Amino acid sequence: MRLRRNATAIYQDLVDQFGFDAAYNSVKRFVHKLCARDPEQFDRLEFAPGEEVQVDYGEGAPTRVPGTDRYRKPRLFVMTLRYSRRSFRRVVWKSSQETWARLHEEAWRYFGGSCRYVVLDNLKEGVIKPDLYEPELNAVYAATLAHYGVVADPARIRDPNRKGTVENAIGHTQATALKGRRFESIEEQNEFLEHWETKWAAPRIHGSARRQVQAMFEEERAHLQALPITGMQYFTESQRTVCDDSCVRIDHSSYAARPAAIGSRVLVRLFTHRIEIRDLRTQALLRTHARVDRPGSVVLPAAPSACSTPRARRTTSSARRAPSARPPSSCAKPSSPSKGASVRERSGESWASRGATRAASSTTPARKPSTKACIAISTSRRSRNGCSTRRWPRLMRPRAARRAPAI
Repeated sequence: MRLRRNATAIYQDLVDQFGFDAAYNSVKRFVHKLCARDPEQFDRLEFAPGEEVQVDYGEGAPTRVPGTDRYRKPRLFVMTLRYSRRSFRRVVWKSSQETWARLHEEAWRYFGGSCRYVVLDNLKEGVIKPDLYEPELNAVYAATLAHYGVVADPARIRDPNRKGTVENAIGHTQATALKGRRFESIEEQNEFLEHWETKWAAPRIHGSARRQVQAMFEEERAHLQALPITGMQYFTESQRTVCDDSCVRIDHSSYAARPAAIGSRVLVRLFTHRIEIRDLRTQALLRTHARVDRPGSVVLPAAPSACSTPRARRTTSSARRAPSARPPSSCAKPSSPSKGASVRERSGESWASRGATRAASSTTPARKPSTKACIAISTSRRSRNGCSTRRWPRLMRPRAARRAPAI
């Protein structure tokens, strides 16, 4: 027995080595008494309505692979409410972190609410590092649970009895609904599972509770948590290194990552229309940018503008300043005649000024104007050959182009 040999091997050794002449059944009864053990005891747990839900994967019925003639068993996802035993069933070809989270969201939408706890197995789609007290969940699944206000409670390793309700639901589905059946598509199998749940599984009388499953679900529905208005925004995570221009490269585009240090590693979450740059150690949000589709783009944070100050605030600050008399500057632009003046008055004023200038030039020699006076002269811009140039005043023109004043 210490060598873990069965009754047949023990009977053969007794006959060969010791000449045993009794029947095989006598040896079998004797070995059975030696191997008899006390049955393992389990405690039955009861939960309040809307408190716990259990999830797990199983195998669905053979389904035709798209584009081929062969059949393959897809993965069967089952979520069961612990109080009422009402279940949600879906089959998928492949599973991933996002698929696992989306199935949870579909199940909660199907039930009309979410529970406070979810008990799951230590599969890689949900749990990265199993631990009794602080399990490490993947980022997408953790964000989905936080969005719906649910706490994950992974079962212990090699302890399927902690989630026995969903294990029995999977076995009941495989033995009753799917055994001996074949489907031509995933959609056909999902429609059949929903029909079977509504017509046969929900109206049944549960064996241990001795109550109808649908009646218990109607009682539990009022205790489910309310669902958020918006659905979960799924993302993918990756690590990037901050380049020497303080940007990270994502899909051949550059995004500013400050205040992350150059050469450090940051965590990047890629959403459908935006990206988030987070600290790798603390998960703190550093930057958020709109996602661009054109390769080679550089996305930088918007610089604060001086014009962004509110109008009322600028008015108040200017009103607080004490009024001070500022002397007129010599560089000020000379005021132009009012618009109401007539053309005859303006023309007479210009002829009078010309006459005074001629008289002054005939009596006194011409004096070179100062730099400030030249700058103060009104200038106009004109475009010559596509470049912006200045029309210099008469006194600032080169000597070759300067005309002698008329006497």
